[in-house]
Parts: sequence; structure tokens; C-alpha cells
Amino acid sequence: MALSSRLMTLIEPLINRDGFTQSAVPAVSLMACHHQVPRTPLMYEPSLVIVFQGRKIGYLGDREIHYDPGQYLVQTLPMPFECETFASPEAPLLGLSVRIEPAVLSELVLETTGHEAGIDATSPSHEPLPMDSVAMTASMQEAVVRLLRALNDPLDARVMGEARVREVIFEALKGEQGRCVGAVLHLAA
Repeated sequence: MALSSRLMTLIEPLINRDGFTQSAVPAVSLMACHHQVPRTPLMYEPSLVIVFQGRKIGYLGDREIHYDPGQYLVQTLPMPFECETFASPEAPLLGLSVRIEPAVLSELVLETTGHEAGIDATSPSHEPLPMDSVAMTASMQEAVVRLLRALNDPLDARVMGEARVREVIFEALKGEQGRCVGAVLHLAA
């Protein structure tokens, strides 16, 4: 089964209405929209927004940030921006948001700093963008599948949910915008 089909099969049973819905894991919200939404002011907390179907365009100043299936949005600052949603009843926007908790992020950065393949997300050598879209790596996709599987089982969500969130954040730290994700630590201090 193709990844997009697997993701859709795992998220569809969790969605029961349009908008953001809190999942069984506190750091994860599910999102759905069955119609196009024109450019509208929004505010996201520091999070990773992963789109499985449909697409969004964020507008931050003069920047356009596209996040479509196969990508995730890295939002490092709680800041207002505008967003346009492209969806229809036949092809609704479906996805999830993983809140970046500073305590979890701090643990991950401390555990990985100094290792041969460690992550130095606190390095000042790269000026982080407060919002950017990133292509999903194979390991990020696998982490998201495991998170969705946990959300589909109440016992798994209770026992493994936070570990699955941690894994998704870890994959984002290893990713192309890892330094941007790590910058949340400085902003939370």
C-alpha cells in the first residue's frame, strides 16, 4: 500500500468534523476541512503541521509558504499569519499538528548534542525562519505512520503516544530545518 493511502487509512477514522480536533495524545491535534477557505488570519503555536491530503498556503509578510502532502510546516514562533486552504468534499484537507513542547525538545537536543551524528540545533550558524515548509524524509514518514497507529488504539495512545510525538519531533530535529526547530528552546527561555 502506498504511503499516502496508508496515511489516509489511518487518519480518516480519527476525523469526525472540520477544524482542529484534540486527539487522545495532548500534543497532537487532527485537522480536517471539506471546503476551500480563502486567505484568513491564523495563529499557530510552535508546531509541526503535516498535510496528508489537500494543501495550504501560508502568507507571512511577502513570503508564500506552500505545504502539501509529502511536506510538513515547521512553525517555531507563535505568530499571526494568513493561510489559504485548498480542499473539497471529494478531496478534503486532512492532516495533523504536533505541538513542539520545549521540555521534550530540550531533552532531545541534550541527548543528541556531542554524538558523532549528533544534532546541534542550538548552533547560531543558521538564522532560523519562524515558519517554513520541509519535504518529509522516509524516516519522518515512518514516524508519522507510527504516531497515527498509536492514535487509532486507546491503549497505544495512552502508553506510547508521547513516545511517538517525541519520535516525530526528533525526526524534525534531524531534518532540513532542524536548527529552526531547535530555536524554539531559545524562544521559550
